[in-house]
Amino acid sequence: MKLTNKKVEQLITNTKSYIVWDSDVRGFGVRVNLNAKKTFILKYRVGFGRSAKVRKPVIGTAGIMKVEEARRIARKWLLEASEGKDPKEVDETNILLKDFFDLYLKQDEFDPY
Repeated sequence: MKLTNKKVEQLITNTKSYIVWDSDVRGFGVRVNLNAKKTFILKYRVGFGRSAKVRKPVIGTAGIMKVEEARRIARKWLLEASEGKDPKEVDETNILLKDFFDLYLKQDEFDPY
């Protein structure tokens, strides 16, 4: 089934968590937890062959993030994984708060007022 915002919204909580896979992008899906939280995930292997490590990181939360945005990120991550990189470790958009402050304070034109 090709995931759409409407289809994801209509998914109901079950007696256990489950995943609905997208027919458009292999490995991309939405996980529905017991507390009715829906998260977009991507299942991929880092490296080549069956012995490669399998990962299933969360891309984002449904409702906050649209399906098309999550699908675009999934495609990007799949490309990185096919090159032997782990997308979750290479994702440069994840920056720690302390690192952000260090970058901010190092700017030449720092003016506290």
